[in-house]
Amino acid sequence: MAGRRSILIFEYLLASPGVWKDASASMQREAASMLAALVDDFARLPDVHPVVLVGSDAREMIESSGLFSAAVEMLAMTEDPADWLALPDRDPRTFAATMVIAPECGGTLVSLLQQLQTGSWQSVPNLNVSWTLAEIFTDKFRTFQWLQRYGVPTPATKAISVAEYNKLWHSRGCQHLFTDGQSMPVNEGLGILKPRDGVGCDGVSLIQPASDEFSATAEESTAEKTTAETSASERPWLIQEYIPGVPCSIGLIGGRGRGPATILPPAIQNLRLQNGHPVYCGGRIPCDLDLQNAILPLAEKLASAVGEFSGYLGVDIVVRRASSGELVATVIELNPRLCTSYVGYRRATDSNLAGLILREPAETEIHWSTAVTEFEACGKKFP
Repeated sequence: MAGRRSILIFEYLLASPGVWKDASASMQREAASMLAALVDDFARLPDVHPVVLVGSDAREMIESSGLFSAAVEMLAMTEDPADWLALPDRDPRTFAATMVIAPECGGTLVSLLQQLQTGSWQSVPNLNVSWTLAEIFTDKFRTFQWLQRYGVPTPATKAISVAEYNKLWHSRGCQHLFTDGQSMPVNEGLGILKPRDGVGCDGVSLIQPASDEFSATAEESTAEKTTAETSASERPWLIQEYIPGVPCSIGLIGGRGRGPATILPPAIQNLRLQNGHPVYCGGRIPCDLDLQNAILPLAEKLASAVGEFSGYLGVDIVVRRASSGELVATVIELNPRLCTSYVGYRRATDSNLAGLILREPAETEIHWSTAVTEFEACGKKFP
């Protein structure tokens, strides 16, 4: 591939033998849709040659389903991608850049980013956020503290032990109040229980906290008092104030040191309740203009706080109407990885978002469609 830049891309689920077959069907669909979208966009760039790590048990599915619409070089994996990165059978210097999609739980994303941003891979540009930033945003309590430090509105949050979680779950669970398939409730006075180390909606549930449940959330919650790793194991759950409103999201693509982050159009998230737990069902881009006007100033403040970074950063937001009648946006979580919404974003523009991730001069300005784009959790576009 003389004259073309080889870019190493992989999605952890599809690149890890044994992990793929144990994943749920929904996780498999989301992983495949994100990888296909990203790889196809890179393949459309005129001088880019995507190289994809693929686990031996996922390769058959990829080849039989025609997952990639363009010609892609696949490297078959019989080992964990972390082991391959440690002892690659291809010189890292042959790649012009690397990018990984991985779950943030269990330290998976952070450890892979450490490998790609240090040691023998350090000289190869990595198109992800830094592992140090990911380490903060993959811990939802440290994320809360970080947002507080920069004055970004976020719900009151408290780290709790397993015993405290069990007590709250059994005494204040309110799954019986909700019908399967309904949208997120508008009730005031609810709380959220969620894992401190989790992905998306996994393990998230609604509870009815006591009136004074959040009275102590401010104590020892400043960033200067961030607890050590042992505290995360001692207090692996969070109780968070539930903010009723319209669930939204926004994507940021970093400038790679060549300018400010690009803020993608705010989107509405389609969240539904199943057995009392929220489930992500896709979204709509863009959201209504009044929601955009509430979200964009917050997104600009957040982008300024993050500073220079590479790659994709997803932001979960709720927009509620304050007592004054004003729409107010609140950040719920930060996702330091490519999100499913990328599949919706790429369909809402004729520009190539992979070129923006690479910071190609021709793609630094994105032209968005005025039409509404709706997509499912697996990335499928609605007719």
